[in-house]
Amino acid sequence: MAGIGGGGMAFKPTEAAIEPGKSHEECTRLQTGESIRYAFEATGALMVGVYYKDGETITRPVDEASMQQAHLQQFMAEGDHQYCVSWRNAGSVPVNLKYRFAPEYKLQTPGKRMM
Repeated sequence: MAGIGGGGMAFKPTEAAIEPGKSHEECTRLQTGESIRYAFEATGALMVGVYYKDGETITRPVDEASMQQAHLQQFMAEGDHQYCVSWRNAGSVPVNLKYRFAPEYKLQTPGKRMM
């Protein structure tokens, strides 16, 4: 799976089958300055983006874009929220997705960080 390696992301990839009109996402709570690193490859194009919810409002700091693979993407949190990387199948056939997802948290005093 050469398309999603590198960048120190040495953990096992996750796989998901995404049916037409459906999405798959990975979410984690980040504080300002923390980040998410992710990489993926798929058998077809997917709409990929990063979002968070603030009440009923959805904010997309990374707009959706049609992609079939990305070697290494990094998103840095601009506020304290639960951020999600989303892969959405806007096509008419199922798409298989393999990805790596790695939150990078700030080092803090034990017991201070809330997940």
